[in-house]
Amino acid sequence: MSIDDIKKILEVNFTHIAFDYAGEHCGVDPLAADRFDAWCGDEDAEFESVDELVESPFFKGKTLKEICDKVEIM
Repeated sequence: MSIDDIKKILEVNFTHIAFDYAGEHCGVDPLAADRFDAWCGDEDAEFESVDELVESPFFKGKTLKEICDKVEIM
């Protein structure tokens, strides 16, 4: 799945995503237009925009942009 597809799911469809990466269950919940909660294993973080989320190395030191084509969105 491309990063543009993921951004559309989160920003336009306002739907959560879940996936496994590096042996951890991960995902993102869009809670408001300016609040996206993300988790990866036992870690969690909050982001103020989809752009901030996809550029942050939150997922085991990698950005969502870097791993989007390596994970299967459930």
